[in-house]
Amino acid sequence: MFLTGSHDDASTDAIWLVKRYVPEKWFIQFYRVEPEDKIGVVTVQCSRITDHVTHVEVTYQYIPLSEKGRRFINGFTMEIYKKFIDEWRGLLLRYFESAASYSSVKEKKKPEVFNMISRIWHGWTSPSNADAYESLLKSEIFVGIKDRHIVGYRAFSFFGAM
Repeated sequence: MFLTGSHDDASTDAIWLVKRYVPEKWFIQFYRVEPEDKIGVVTVQCSRITDHVTHVEVTYQYIPLSEKGRRFINGFTMEIYKKFIDEWRGLLLRYFESAASYSSVKEKKKPEVFNMISRIWHGWTSPSNADAYESLLKSEIFVGIKDRHIVGYRAFSFFGAM
C-alpha cells in the first residue's frame, strides 16, 4: 500500500493497494482509491523489447463514488489520458534519475523505508442486512481492533458495494 498526492482533480490523496502481482509475467494490478471521488483498477503490463527497452501498457478502469468522480470519468478522453500518462512518465523518469544519482553518490543519506502490510478482508451479507453489517464493522469490530493499540496499525478503510 502507498499514497500518491492528489492530482487529476482528486479531492484527496490516492490510496494504492496491490490487487494482483505476477512478476514472472511482468504484470501488476492496483486498486486506486480516492475516497471522495472514485475507485479504479490500474493494470500495468510490461514486455521486453530489447535488453534496454521495455514496452509498458497501462490501463485504468474507474467507478465513480460521487458526482465529481462521475464528471471526471465522463471527461476522461484519450487526450486527457495521454497527458495523464505523460505526467506519470515524467515522475517515474525523475525518480529513476534520482535513484541512479543516489547510487553514484555515497555521501547521501539513504532514504527511510517503511515496510507495510495491507490486508484486504472480504465479507458478505444479504442486501437486507448490509446496513446492520456495516454498522457492526464500524462501531464494534474496527473500534475493538483499534483499541488494542497494535504496533504498526494505521487505519481501516471500508468499501461497500454500490
